[in-house]
Amino acid sequence: MNDRNKQIAEEAAHEALRFIQKKLGTDDGGFAGLYWSADRWEALVTSLAYYTDAEERFLAGDED
Repeated sequence: MNDRNKQIAEEAAHEALRFIQKKLGTDDGGFAGLYWSADRWEALVTSLAYYTDAEERFLAGDED
């Protein structure tokens, strides 16, 4: 995964958490900070970054 796609993934993860918090009626990210420990956060971002890599390859016509 490249740095650009990791950054995209990290932004997407932040947006997803904000979306969930908004739907639940809170803008306090305190629990998210507790729940998303370093290991959990890294796993989420890595998963999204690998998806971003795959999506980019798919769009370029290289699906391997």
